Amino acid sequence: YQNNLLGTLGYTWAPGHRLSLLAYRAYLNGKYDGGPDFVTGEYFDDRARTRQEVYALTSSNQITDRWESVLRAAYSDDEQRNYASFGKSRFASEKHTYTWQNNVQLTQAQSASLILERLEERRSGSTTYNLQDRQTNSVGGVYRFDLGRHHVQLNARNDHSSQYGDETTGGAAYGFDLTPTLRAGIAGNTG
Repeated sequence: YQNNLLGTLGYTWAPGHRLSLLAYRAYLNGKYDGGPDFVTGEYFDDRARTRQEVYALTSSNQITDRWESVLRAAYSDDEQRNYASFGKSRFASEKHTYTWQNNVQLTQAQSASLILERLEERRSGSTTYNLQDRQTNSVGGVYRFDLGRHHVQLNARNDHSSQYGDETTGGAAYGFDLTPTLRAGIAGNTG
């Protein structure tokens, strides 16, 4: 069986300035076919129990007519417990994410976004890991240009992970309005 609960609460404390809170909880208790026991040949009541919780606080602020600043702090916690013929296992992770996104309307047809993010992760479980914690600091940018029926988006992001080092990714996309309600597009991205 499965159950989910999602709630949001928002408050606009001044024109263009809003605080919002999100809370999410999900639980799944599901069976799966793990196959017969190697020794007895009998089937075991294989199951996994998964719980996930997410909480986020967001402050959206229209600083000027052209600049919106969005600050977000989020926490997530998940845990999975497996009960199988080969034994029990457990995996859990905890994440803290801090994001600052700035959206700027450059001209009528051009906009850009700059995103700074920090991700702190911790894992635990029945498996021993060489590295329990890691942090990732990221900076990214998005540029959008709309001219009549033509739409262009360019994006780039650099992640510096305490475990994996630096990695830069990016992408480009082009869209063309075939009709007022139909658009064709092509995109290429790295990840």
